[in-house]
Amino acid sequence: MADRTELNGEQLAQMMKKFQSEADELNQLLGQTRNKIGTLRSSGWVGRGSDQFYNEMESLVLPAVQRLVAALNAASNQVNAIMKIYDDAQNQAQSLYKLE
Repeated sequence: MADRTELNGEQLAQMMKKFQSEADELNQLLGQTRNKIGTLRSSGWVGRGSDQFYNEMESLVLPAVQRLVAALNAASNQVNAIMKIYDDAQNQAQSLYKLE
């Protein structure tokens, strides 16, 4: 006998929305941070400290946040795909027991 699998559709939908919401918020924050860095750069902040700051932000911090946004979007998409697969399987199984 096969193992029984159950998914809570409401919880999965909430999880998917949460991943997407977090990705959207982080993406907005990323844009704001890029704008602030541009403002700093155009305001004339120069020197070793500024060079190190810009280099670290552009080579480490911003790409890491961008990867996090991508990961959250991917997680949302995967939860959505899981929900679809489960729903399709459930509908297919139910159709086997319908009387015609």
